[in-house]
This record gives sequence, structure tokens and C-alpha cells, in this order.
Amino acid sequence: MSFTRTRRHWQALLGAALLALACGSVAQDLGREEVGAMQRVIDAQLEAFARDDEQRAFAFASPGIQERFGTAATFAQMVREQYAVVYRPASRAFLRPVVEQGTVIFPVQLSDRDGRVWVALYTMQRVAGAWRIAGCQLVPATATAT
Repeated sequence: MSFTRTRRHWQALLGAALLALACGSVAQDLGREEVGAMQRVIDAQLEAFARDDEQRAFAFASPGIQERFGTAATFAQMVREQYAVVYRPASRAFLRPVVEQGTVIFPVQLSDRDGRVWVALYTMQRVAGAWRIAGCQLVPATATAT
């Protein structure tokens, strides 16, 4: 097995484990308004990517992400290269967010233009009373979009 295949295999296993952990937790601490607010942030960032509005997409990232990438252009380039399905999803469906050890994970099912299905596990962070995206991990799903 090549290094790339082995790495992808382990990433898929890690992602599946994270998803299983997330699905097993209950988001009792999150009210409908909180869930809606987080969903609007994720949706707004996806819409900004769809319009190639790098500045707006970058504005929804947490301060830590902004500091790490420095500029909206650098951030958008990384997303285009490493998270193509996030940059241009063919479809999206919001799943149930969970709280695990104080961290909010909001899974979003995405499909790419080739019909492959992914689950994007968004880590959400509250910053000055507003939700921001503090990270995202992609997990390949076993289904395909029809």
C-alpha cells in the first residue's frame, strides 16, 4: 500500500471515529437559536466561497484561523486546494451538532461534483458573542450522491 493510500486510510478511520463519537453525544447545551446561528455562519461561509468572496469567507473564521493564515487569499487558496468540496459543494445538508468535552462540532454532509459524499466536521467557537469556524475536518462517506 502506498504512503498516500495508507495516509488516506488512516484519515478515513480517524474521521469515522470522530463522526461516531460526535453522533453518540447529545447537544443538550445547544438551543435552537444557537444551532441556527452556527448554521447561518457555516452557510454564509460556503456562500462566500461560491462567489469567490475570499474576504467574506475569511471573516467567518475564528481569530486563531485568521492568525494562522494571515490573509484571506492564503486561506482561500488552502481551502481550494485541500478542501475542494467545501469550496464548491454540489449539495449540502446540515446534520445535528454535538458538544464533546466543551467543543461544539457541527457536521455538514457535502457532495462534490463527482457525486462523492463527505461529512465536514466544523469546530465552532464563540468569539465576542458570535459563532466562528475554528476548524474543519473532512470525512469521506461511503455513500454517493444521486
